[in-house]
Parts: sequence; C-alpha cells; structure tokens
Amino acid sequence: MVDPSRVRAKLSALDRYLARLRDLAAMDVDAYIADRAYEGRYLAQAAAQVCIDVANHLIASEGWIPAMDFREAFDRLGEHEVLTPDHAPLCRT
Repeated sequence: MVDPSRVRAKLSALDRYLARLRDLAAMDVDAYIADRAYEGRYLAQAAAQVCIDVANHLIASEGWIPAMDFREAFDRLGEHEVLTPDHAPLCRT
C-alpha cells in the first residue's frame, strides 16, 4: 500500500530543491560558476533521486513488476497511467 506520508515528505523535499534551483538559475552566470556550481549539481541530483524514489515506492506498493533501472521505473508509471503518455518519456532523460 502506498504510504501517503512518505510520498508527501519526498515531494516536500523536492519542492525545496526546486525552489533553490530556481534561485540559482536567477543568479549571474559568473557568480554561479564561482560560488554555487556544486550546490546546483547536488540539488539537481537530489531532485532526480526523489523522483526515482517515489516511482519505486509506488511500483513496490502496488505490486507492479519491479523496474530494472530508473528509466524503466518511469515507463512502469506510464504503463499504469500514473504518468501521462507525454510525461513518462520526459522523465526517462
């Protein structure tokens, strides 16, 4: 069974990561490169991992065929109409 509090906590973290990434995107390029490049890289990786974690939680909770990798996890969500046919391929990249 899907654990709503677990999914909410993950999505809350994702919101924080995305908000900070938006702040970094507004910075001057030179300032970003000089001072924040590693922060941006970490936040992007952490945001992607949250999406993968939520996908795998949904797959396991619903008893669907386990995904072999993150691309397949998003395909599985598309197969079960958690993601629209337009969005599933976008999540694979």
